[in-house]
Amino acid sequence: MRACLRCRSHVPAFDLAFLIATLSEKGIALLRQEIASWLDHGRQSGRFRPETRSSQFSRCACMRFNPEASVQLANVAAGIVVGKVGTVPVEKHELLARCP
Repeated sequence: MRACLRCRSHVPAFDLAFLIATLSEKGIALLRQEIASWLDHGRQSGRFRPETRSSQFSRCACMRFNPEASVQLANVAAGIVVGKVGTVPVEKHELLARCP
């Protein structure tokens, strides 16, 4: 989390609205001038899926979800995927069942 705090300085330095940073198995954080992060809402596991988180975040952002909701859904999706074997999609009903 300490590295996350250092990354937060990039937000104003590069005139960004926000920045997302992976926290390994703990999820991803949304960094603004004030930090806000969401931990994994799925199963706790030593494995993590940064590719699931980044793709789900991008999908939500393309659909014009706000960044906070995008981060939450990305973490939920990764929590679902770690319980599966192989490369599998996250089904809509699985995502809706675990949304906070």
